[in-house]
Formats: sequence, C-alpha cells, structure tokens
Amino acid sequence: MNNQSTSTIYVAQPSLAGTYRISAQIAGVTSLTKSAVQTVSASQQALKLTARGTGGKAIVGKGLYTYGSEVYVERVVNGVVSSGAGADAVMVNLRCVETTICSAPATVTIPAGSTSASIWVAGVELGTTQLEATAVGVAAATPVSVEAIQPVLSFSSLDGQRTTTSVRDGFSMSVSTPGAAYSTNQYALVALTVQLELADQDPVAESTSCPAI
Repeated sequence: MNNQSTSTIYVAQPSLAGTYRISAQIAGVTSLTKSAVQTVSASQQALKLTARGTGGKAIVGKGLYTYGSEVYVERVVNGVVSSGAGADAVMVNLRCVETTICSAPATVTIPAGSTSASIWVAGVELGTTQLEATAVGVAAATPVSVEAIQPVLSFSSLDGQRTTTSVRDGFSMSVSTPGAAYSTNQYALVALTVQLELADQDPVAESTSCPAI
C-alpha cells in the first residue's frame, strides 16, 4: 500500500457456487477487517445454434456444403452470448435428425477462450430436417432447420455471337444455392460430373463436339 490505498487486487475466477468474504489487516497497525459477503451463483451455460439462410434456416444445395460462417454454434452464459474469456474448450455433439437429407461432422469444438465454432452442413437429398447441438454439462441448443434444395447450374464466358471461322469457345460452369446466406460460396462435397451436349441446334450441324467434364 502506498499513500492511502492499494492498487487493484484481484480475486480469481470462482470454481464453485457459494459465498465468501475477504479478510484483511495490517499487522501492528489495524485490526482484522472482513468484507461484505460475496455471493457466487452457478452460471447457466447453454449452446446457441445460428443459421444465416433465408428465414433463419440453413439452406444448402444437394451435393454441396455450407460456407464457413453460414452455420455456427456459440456458448451462452446466463442467457447472453459469452465472449469466452477464461472459458474452457467445449466439445459440441452434432446430429442431423434425418441423415438422408443432411450430414454434418459428429463434433466441433469451441476453443478455450473463444465464443463460437463454425459448422459445415452438407445437402444429401432434397428435403427439410433439423440440426441439433448438445454438450456435456451444458443446456442443448434449440435445433435449427436445414433445407436441402436443388442447386442452380450457370454458364460463364460463352461468346454469344460467333461466326463459322470462330475459334473454339471456352466457358465455365458453376453452381449456386438460392436463398443461402452465401449462395455462390457453397462447394461440392465430392467431385461432381457435368454432362454436356449441344441442344436446340438450328440448323443441325453434321458434326459437333462438346466434351463432358
């Protein structure tokens, strides 16, 4: 203690609910002094699942999986999303209620000192189901709805106008998921084969070439 008061003194993070006092004295100067009773309440810990798609649900294309922060789980303490400061890691168990519609990793971990963890969800077959999240000693999250839909296939870089002396027309194709939070950032869970053919030719050419990719 310098002058009249001390610098800030800290009491460590409580490990149990209950009460305590702090006692203090200056030997040979003051008598023993006790603080008011300090009460420690047990924190109500829970999980919170969030999906950023239209209507607060996870929308994923069949054969695709969601973008990094499209679906995530957070730690909640006493009804408020926690900053995670000083908190231990939490292993979260995940389950797609109907596994024929969606899939997800069996577990994700919210790292020590962190607020949340991202979850990928894949579309297996068209339909709607729910994603659940649980953890030991923590209240389960309210499930979020997952809808697997048919993705949209789009062309890019076709010339549009060509002549009979034009060189070959290079183009690419991509998929998107309407209604998803990151509709153009969902990627194939496994390699997908695109079947190609020339259609609606007028007039019909005697010889055409359009390889599959």
